Amino acid sequence: MHVSGYGEQPVQVTLLGSQSEILATVSSSLQLQAGYQYGLGGMVSRVRPIGLCVSSIAALPLRNSPSDTLFVLYSALPKGAVC
Repeated sequence: MHVSGYGEQPVQVTLLGSQSEILATVSSSLQLQAGYQYGLGGMVSRVRPIGLCVSSIAALPLRNSPSDTLFVLYSALPKGAVC
């Protein structure tokens, strides 16, 4: 993830299908500060992922497969921290 600065930063995640069709899009904003490492990711699953070091930003059903969901995940750790 590359950002232009700290503070509130807009993010958008779009999942494309094999024919470049948009299956799901999430727009949000993240509060970023110096001295932290950030991660943003997505996964398609039928079950909500859980973890100690990630937070869920959004969960959206896929347009072509309502039984599957795009989960967008976010992590923020102080530099040097281990999780």
